[in-house]
Formats: sequence, C-alpha cells, structure tokens
Amino acid sequence: MKNFLIGLLLLVEVFVFAQEHNTRYGADIVGLSSLVQLSVEPTEVVLSDYFTDSSDLKIEHVPDGLAILNQKGILTLTGKMKNPVDMLIIEKNGFNYAIPVRNTLQEKFDFEFKAPKEYKNLKIKGNFNGWDINKNKLNKQGNTYSFSTYLNPGRYEYVFVEEGKEFPDPTNASTISNGIGGTNSVFEVGDLNKKKPFIYTKEYKNGKIIVESKDKVNYTVLLDNQILDVKQAKKSRKKLSISLPNDLQNAGRCFLRIYAHNGKDATNDILIPLENGKPVLSTKDLTRKDKQTMVMYSILTDRFYDADKENDKPLSIPEVLPLNDYKGGDFKGITKKIEDNFFTDLGVNTLWISPISQNPETAYGLFDKGGIKTKFSGYHGYWPISCDKIDYRYGTDADFTELINKAHGENMNVLLDYVANHVHEENPIIKEHPDWKTSNVTPDGRENMGLWDEFRLTTWFDPFLPTLDLENPVVTEVMTDYAVDWFKRFPIDGFRHDAVKHIPIEFWRTLTKKLKERVVVDNRSLYQIGETYGGHGLISSYVNNGLLDAQFEFNMYHHLTHSLINPDVSLTNLSNALEESLFYYGAHHVMGNITGNHDKARIISYADGSVKFDEDAKLAGYARNIENQGDKGFDIISQLMAFNIFIPGIPVIYYGDEIGMPGGNDPDCRRMMKFSNLNENQTKLRNKVKKLLEFRNNRLSLLYGDTKILKSTDEVLVVLRTYFGENTILVINKSEKSYTPDLGKEFKSMNVYNPDNDNSLTLKGKSFALFYN
Repeated sequence: MKNFLIGLLLLVEVFVFAQEHNTRYGADIVGLSSLVQLSVEPTEVVLSDYFTDSSDLKIEHVPDGLAILNQKGILTLTGKMKNPVDMLIIEKNGFNYAIPVRNTLQEKFDFEFKAPKEYKNLKIKGNFNGWDINKNKLNKQGNTYSFSTYLNPGRYEYVFVEEGKEFPDPTNASTISNGIGGTNSVFEVGDLNKKKPFIYTKEYKNGKIIVESKDKVNYTVLLDNQILDVKQAKKSRKKLSISLPNDLQNAGRCFLRIYAHNGKDATNDILIPLENGKPVLSTKDLTRKDKQTMVMYSILTDRFYDADKENDKPLSIPEVLPLNDYKGGDFKGITKKIEDNFFTDLGVNTLWISPISQNPETAYGLFDKGGIKTKFSGYHGYWPISCDKIDYRYGTDADFTELINKAHGENMNVLLDYVANHVHEENPIIKEHPDWKTSNVTPDGRENMGLWDEFRLTTWFDPFLPTLDLENPVVTEVMTDYAVDWFKRFPIDGFRHDAVKHIPIEFWRTLTKKLKERVVVDNRSLYQIGETYGGHGLISSYVNNGLLDAQFEFNMYHHLTHSLINPDVSLTNLSNALEESLFYYGAHHVMGNITGNHDKARIISYADGSVKFDEDAKLAGYARNIENQGDKGFDIISQLMAFNIFIPGIPVIYYGDEIGMPGGNDPDCRRMMKFSNLNENQTKLRNKVKKLLEFRNNRLSLLYGDTKILKSTDEVLVVLRTYFGENTILVINKSEKSYTPDLGKEFKSMNVYNPDNDNSLTLKGKSFALFYN
C-alpha cells in the first residue's frame, strides 16, 4: 500500500508539472531530446533516456536508409541515412516526439608504424580508443606495425607501450604535451579545413523569426520536442520564415530548435529560447535556471575562507606537511563572501562546492619523491567515511542550508560535488558489505591500482579507497539513493560528479531517472556535470537526456593552453579543437570550459614559465616556491579567459584563477584563496574577467548565439557569435607584433573592447579584443 501511494503521488506530481508547462506539445520528455550520433557500428537508443515512462511507445517515422530493431525499449539503428540529419519520430499519449539523428562521419583510418628497432610486445593507446592498450591490436609484418579502425575527422593523440613503459612515436614529429610531464604523438583524420554550411538567426520581425544561410539548405524546425507544422514554418532553400503558434502566449519557457543540411553535410543547429511564444531578446528575461546563462566558480571549501574558527581541526602532525593539512575554510566562509557580493561582483551565478561528506580524522596516503615525504589529510573531501553526514570541519546542516539560501537570494545556483566511485575503507557501507568493492587485483595478477583506462570500471585510486562495484545493481541502488537524499535534504541545483568514466553508464541512467521522477517535478532546476579524462567519444557517451547534462571539456583546455603558451603550436590547432567540440557536444552545449582545476598546476605558472609542461608539476609544487613572475603570463591568461567566456558552453573558473594565483600541481594549486593585497597585475586581470563576464551576462549572442570561425592562422584567431543581428566577435593575437583585423563590410563600425590598447582597433602583441554592435 505504501509503494502504491508513493507511485500515485509521483503521478500526481508529474501531472502538476505538465500542467505548469505548455501541454499543447506534450510533457513525456523532460528537457530537450538529445541528438543521436550514428556510428559505422550499430547504434543503440535507450528510450527510457528520453521518456519518463517508456511504455506504450510507437515508432511513427524512421529516417530513410535506417533499419531499426526494437528490443525491450532499446532501439538498435543500422545503416546510413539518406540525409545528413533527420528525425526519428516516436508517438506517446497522442503526441509525436522528434529525436534528432545525425549520420556518421566516420571514415576508415589505416595506421602504420615502421619501427626503427625490434620490439617484444608493442601496443598502442590514445584518445581514439579510450587509452586502452587492449582495444587496437597491432599487426606486425617485418618491422611494420599496423591497425585499421573507423574514426571521425579530427586530431588524435597516442603513445606506444612496451613492457609497461609509454613513449611517443619516434617516427612522428607531430607531438603535444600530455600535461603530466610527458609527450603524446598526434595524427589527423579527414579534412579539418572543410567548409560546412552555416545557418543563423537573422531577425525577428512582424511576429516572424527569420533564419538565413548563404547556402541552399533543407530545414527542420522543432518546438521543444515536436516538429513544427509546415504551415507554421514555410521553407525556402536559403531563408526560413517561422510563425509561432498563437497558443504559446502563456506557455512560459519553450525552445525552438532548427536543424538543416545541404544534402551532403549537416549545418550547425540553432537554439532559440522562447518566453510566452516570443523569442527571448533580452537577458533580463532569462533566469539562473536557463543553463546557458551559467558561469561556474569552483570552490575547494577548506581552502576558500575561514569564518568559523570553532570548527578548525587540523591534524597538526609531523607526517603531514602543512600544504596537505586542513586550513579551516568552511560554509560560513563561503556565505560571508556571498554576503560581501564577491561572486556577483565578478559576474558568477553558479557555485560548485567540493565534497562535503565526513572524511577521516587521521592521515592516509604517501608522497615520497625527490626528497619530499608526506602523508595527507582529507581536507579536500574526496575520501568519504560517510555518505550522508556533513564533515563537521566545514559546518552543520543548518550552515549549508543557509549558504544555499543566501546564494539563491543572489540569483545563484549551488552544485554539490558527489563521490560515488569509491569510499574510504572506514566507511560503514564497505565494512558491512566487503563484497561491494571491486577486486584490487587484475585478472592477470597485477595490482589493480591506477589502471585508469585498461580497467577503468574496477581500478582503485589508493589502497585505502576501495572502488565500489557499481555494476552490482544493489550497490548502484544504494549510492544513487544517497545522491537523491542530498538533493532532497538541501535545495541544491545539481551535482558535479567525480570520476565519471570509472562508473558504469547504467549508474548515471538510474540516478538521473530517480532525480527526474522524485525531485525535478517540483520545478527545481537540475544540472549535472561530470569529470572524465579521455577522448570525445568516451566523454560524450555519458551525455544525453537520461544521463548527464555535460562534462568538463578537458580536451579543449589542453588545446587552449598549449595553443596560447607554446610558440610552436598554431592557433589553427585551437580552431580545430573548437570545431570538434561543437561537433561532438552540439552548437549550444553546456559543457564546462575550465580555466584549471584542483588536479592541475595553476595555468599562470605554466604561462609565465614557472612550471614546465614536461616536468612533474606535483613535485615542483613541493620542491620550490612558485610565485608570479611580475607581469609575465598575465597576457596569456587574459586570452584564455576571453576565449572560455566567449565560446559556447559554461565558463568554469577555478578559485583564484581570476587573479592569476600561482602554484604547481596538487596540493600547491590548492593554496588558501587570496582576497586582499592584490598586486597591480592581479587586480588588472580580475577587472578584465569581470568585464568579460559582464559582456557574457548581458549579450544573448554569447549565450545562445550561433558560432562561426571567421579566420584561423598560426597567430590569429577570429570567431563570431551572432543572435538576431546582435554580433560579437573575438579576436586573439598570439604573435608578439600588433595586429589590426579586417572584419569586412558586414561587420564595420563596431564597438571595441580592447583593454590592453585603450579600446583601439589595433591589438597589441599577445592580446585579445571584442568587437560588438
């Protein structure tokens, strides 16, 4: 009877949720139906990822060229579509829902390596195979090693492995730093300079939305998740005029999505937010629940601000160096900075709070290298000895609730960092259920420790951190319930999820379904972002309607840092990385564009040369005092900030990066936040970031604009974002020489934000400028 009543309550909540939104176009899908990217292999579509109730579904339309098999709610798609992009139509409760489908661009790639010497057991791994040495077996003929696979156009990194040792391809001069003191080799697939058709929002006039392209294209228009009637969207080959239905006048927030192709290639997609049947033309009509508006600030609670000395409990033992001990930061410290308008003054509207579960009160782990020997405290929060209790060193339940309420009062979201992959050995759930952990020995007898890719779903992070066997449905049920409990107990707006690729996809499917069914129906916002290091294929596999909203764009970060800092890396590398990101995650994705994080050396210290890409940055942080080198590197960080804030996705500022805080890798990148006594360079950088975020927060072109690369050379990158005639252009000049862009007649007479040259049209060396109308 109890379960029946709970189920009835959920049905009532779903009905109420549907009534609060426009039901003219159905409410069986929460959010917008994510695009299905076809592969040369059969592609699976799990219908429960899209529909809150995946029973009684009927397939109304299958794109020409595709064969479809439906087995227990899983569609298997095979073949190649006639059109580059098309719609899969599924009927539910009398409504036809559209799921966009895009043809595969994969092409056969033949790899060949002519070895300069004999190898015993040579293997290869890279971001093309998830860095798994067992994925692509090398065929050997004489001294030539080869394999064949299918890949999307793009740049791919790889290394060889022989007897457990990694090394780059000695015959390939194209390399890039791996960010941890080594080098990866690079190969390219396909034509990276191929021009693709582009569509954009032209204007809103006389009640009609006008979309244009310089190419002849075929359009498909979706209102939320349904195809807009042809009578409402009269099509031409270059110009599209859309009249919106009259019954949207009280519909609240809806979205218009536009897909197009020219018969050979798909265009970018367009996303237009609607408010009561009209396109949003002012940022004043947006709220913090509109995901594209988010600007995230990453806070390591213990290292941010100490406002409550009563809960300071450092270990204060000789085995733990001061860098690795508790410093006293707490919830009240974050709340104090909310009240001081620290975040709103900068332009931030989303706080990512590091894990808050109770961590151990003793030292664990060991760093013993280069004459440095130290253990660690659990100040960071990633060693949970409890899955539901707050660590008293951060504060109380009431303190955390006050933090969230204060943030909401300032129109800010709060995301909580949740750790599901592992627990500390003192956690009761592993003590009571020792069979809930994975084996710390591989099937071939090796220690299963830090084998991040070869055994990514079972490997352990440390001997005292057992990895949970989340392929066991019982364990998944328990750990997803803990996450939902945090969401119920506190009015948070979502999660940052740790170690996503080490957790089976079914876990994320289960969690997201629970969150949507039990919590989102009360009209709270929900945003989930994950941490995965790997290739685009692996990262994107965790992102769709039924899984995560986004992941951090680590690939973009690495291309961005190397393109700006390394004088031998062309900016075309960065433009190619941007194109790849838009292809894999969509033209209006909400991936996290990071300035850095708690597991990397500070970007300013790479930029000013204090830390080298080819050294052990963790050891560097222990071995020497790393500080800013005058004004060196601040120009590069300004460019990085400008790029991250400009491109599609969510800017993610790691605390202190906005002032150029220095440091090596963990723990040196986790110093206490600096709020006062900033030097001139730090103040100047913060003012630039503040101004850039002011542009972003007040220009729809930087939130929903269509993105086009206008120019890309070794030393200059020019990118446009446009939304209903509002144009914003970013120009980055990597060279030491000044540069005056020629934006042509189409963009003449624009305003300029050029902070390094008195808002002049001419950019100084190593600088950026924004041009806007």
